[in-house]
Amino acid sequence: MRIAILVRSGATSGRRIVLRGGQTATFGRTDWADFSFPEDNGLADVHFRIQCGLENALLVALVTDRETRLNEEAIARVLLKNGDQIQAGHSKFQIEIEASAPQFTTMAAQELPADARNTVSGETLDLAKYVGLSEKAIAAASGWNSVESFGPSLVEKGLVEDAIRWNAHWLPKPIAVQWCCECVEATPHLKADPLQLSAFESAKRWAQDPTEEHRQDAARFAESTGLEGIGGLLAAAAGWSGGSLAPAGQDIVPPDERITGRCLSTALTIARFEKGPQQSSNQIALFLGRLPKSENPASQA
Repeated sequence: MRIAILVRSGATSGRRIVLRGGQTATFGRTDWADFSFPEDNGLADVHFRIQCGLENALLVALVTDRETRLNEEAIARVLLKNGDQIQAGHSKFQIEIEASAPQFTTMAAQELPADARNTVSGETLDLAKYVGLSEKAIAAASGWNSVESFGPSLVEKGLVEDAIRWNAHWLPKPIAVQWCCECVEATPHLKADPLQLSAFESAKRWAQDPTEEHRQDAARFAESTGLEGIGGLLAAAAGWSGGSLAPAGQDIVPPDERITGRCLSTALTIARFEKGPQQSSNQIALFLGRLPKSENPASQA
């Protein structure tokens, strides 16, 4: 699922923040929060968090000396519904729950529909910083209003490594994992190592059918590889796409939403040099050519 958090007060009123399944965001007054509202002195440093799961979204109050209110009632933990109103300090937010993105089995032949994208218009610069793009890419993101067109613009500027990292983070997670699986499908390293191949297959299963069972299966394979190798990294990308890092029976501790993208970026970096440094540029072109059509630079011509 995906949810949008609409800011309804203050200097950033109208801002739209989108979370998809497996992502978590914290809100507060300081930079310690993922999304900060420094003008609101009624907020705690990190006031509340929203956890977006595969089937629901959870609002959790993180402080006890200041209230977090949902539809005028003080809460500690509560599942969110479409249309809910959150108030923390003097800040107000509205929740919009969006339809889940469709899944694809053959990425290169499919066009990514608009409703499958994480459209955070106007947040390109924040996202570029958040996912750790290079200084040049961050500079290019300043003032860029379309998240959807930013990936192709990085390719045009010659920032291809940033383009790969951007898409690994920005694409919906099942689509991003499948894209990377297709990129490394013929990697010799996988064929030479049965454990890596099994881990790779677990990631591919989750991408094609992102159930909780398949996610947990991928997480187990990732651990069996020691979180190493292309297959292990792809399995980790799928396994840590959601769920909890805490032992069973304890409070949910969702993984950092950037883990999937980082695992995918690292896997593609390894795959990029499988045929030697002299073939690196060709490999990058291959990876970018396998993006869903709406994100494929070649389709922008």
